[in-house]
Amino acid sequence: MSKDYLNNEEYSEYQKIIKKEEVLARLREIICHTNDMFIAFINWLARCKDWKGSEICSVVEKPHHYKKEYEQFITEYWEKL
Repeated sequence: MSKDYLNNEEYSEYQKIIKKEEVLARLREIICHTNDMFIAFINWLARCKDWKGSEICSVVEKPHHYKKEYEQFITEYWEKL
């Protein structure tokens, strides 16, 4: 049988190294799930509303806090079509 390095206490030092590598790998990855409308919304905030970068970062971080602004964007977007 092969040894279970991940679950055996005898190999706890090896487990620590693996955990550290997992954490470092996650720190290096950037994940941002967006769609075309969200990108257009961010651009609208920057161009039409003169929002600063820090304000836009807040929208990217917690978009659910900006429903009112998104509704306004959607309304203006549909009026142009």
